[in-house]
Amino acid sequence: MAKGTFVCALLLVAAGAGWAKTARSYYDAETMERVRAKVEAFDWAQAQVEAAADAARWHLQFSDEELWQFVPPPEQIRAINVHIGHDCPICGDEITRRAGHYPWEMDRDRPFKLTCPVCGTTFPDNDFEPWNTEGLEGEPERAQGPDGPVIDRGLGWVGPDGLRYWFVPYYIFWQRWVKDIIGGMETLGQAYLLTGDPRYGHACAVMMARVASPGASPTASGPPAMISASHSPTMPSTRSSTRTRRCSNSCARRASTTRAGPLSRTCSRSWRAMCSGA
Repeated sequence: MAKGTFVCALLLVAAGAGWAKTARSYYDAETMERVRAKVEAFDWAQAQVEAAADAARWHLQFSDEELWQFVPPPEQIRAINVHIGHDCPICGDEITRRAGHYPWEMDRDRPFKLTCPVCGTTFPDNDFEPWNTEGLEGEPERAQGPDGPVIDRGLGWVGPDGLRYWFVPYYIFWQRWVKDIIGGMETLGQAYLLTGDPRYGHACAVMMARVASPGASPTASGPPAMISASHSPTMPSTRSSTRTRRCSNSCARRASTTRAGPLSRTCSRSWRAMCSGA
């Protein structure tokens, strides 16, 4: 290592130690005292606490190991569309005309399954076993005739029409990442802040450590694989790490409007009132 590089490294380490956070900053003691006083005095404030705990409680059923494995590795493909302009193999573009963009029905109680709101068909037929780390180099399953099963092993599925449908990657992005991981860490942190229950803080810390871990996957060597399904039946266009982060942040903000709890925009006015000195 060059002398200049070594000196810079030492300065960064020293600066990092000096800037390390040792106590609450944004939600300081004075702010939290106002919060506790309003929780005791007002029903709407108590409702905020209960909403935060309810929103985060789902994650408490998992062990640390289960929470760690809940987060997909970087190589697992994610998709923001099943297939742009032709989302459903049965309905085609009718699903977009009738249900708009991002129309698929899904929830965390049916992992890796998407249901078309128009024809009611659920895809894929197989139960996906997480995770697939082949990334963009992997080959998707292909249709075995017009009446064959739809099989998605985490890399999408190529239908009889030659189009590639990203069922599992779509679920992984919108449900697992946006709602259950990004949204989950937000609600867990908020529940810990409001209740002081260490279980919420611990679960949030486990998930954050997994997301931030450079060794989250044995072969991790770059940013997560992120695709927007194109009309090509073979290889989709990739996104740079900058656009990936921008898209993830945008989706997280959009998802926050649909979740109940103190972090949703529907509750933001009450939350600001709880923290204010008024």
